[in-house]
Amino acid sequence: MVDWVFDMPSNVTTFAQKISYIDGLTDVGFGGMIGIGIILVIFFSLNMMMKAFKTETTFAVSCFITSIIGILLRVLFPFSDSIIYICIIFFVIGLLYLKKESTQGEF
Repeated sequence: MVDWVFDMPSNVTTFAQKISYIDGLTDVGFGGMIGIGIILVIFFSLNMMMKAFKTETTFAVSCFITSIIGILLRVLFPFSDSIIYICIIFFVIGLLYLKKESTQGEF
């Protein structure tokens, strides 16, 4: 007899339910890795798209947009709360980096 490692999906018909089921499969203790992976892909793709600007501006804007998109993803899909924490950390790091670079030349 074969025992299944994961529960079989039941009533998974909408896109949000499919994402929630996949996120539950990748749960490693602090939340699913699918949401965290989506956030990191968004962050790095935004960072690469804005390479024409200064590094601190690019990083701060990428962090801000990633945090907004991450919070919207958390509200729309039942991802774990770790996405919100990662987005807030990204946003604070982006603000601190922008502040440090803007005040570096002052006395």
